[in-house]
Amino acid sequence: AATVRLCIEDAGGRSFGTGTIIDVYQGEALVMTCGHLFRESQGRGPMWADIFPPGAPNPVRGEVLSLLRYDLEQDVALLAIRPNCPVTALLSLPRIINLVPAIGC
Repeated sequence: AATVRLCIEDAGGRSFGTGTIIDVYQGEALVMTCGHLFRESQGRGPMWADIFPPGAPNPVRGEVLSLLRYDLEQDVALLAIRPNCPVTALLSLPRIINLVPAIGC
């Protein structure tokens, strides 16, 4: 429920990956993903996210947060999306175990 599929455009084409919604506040969702997705676009290219709640409008536009941008050394990036529908954040899911496996595309 907290997984999104990402498409990032750059001069050479498109990069695809996955992200995890980690927080939702006032209609905006914070998505954590891998920084290497932005190696070519440097976080400036257009990007979209597919979200998966029933009836979700897809794709929704995303943007790299300007404060953090992306980090190639730590391989992490934070994005903001406005899903226009209720979404679930990972941090709001019940904690069953401490580790959360993630599989990307």
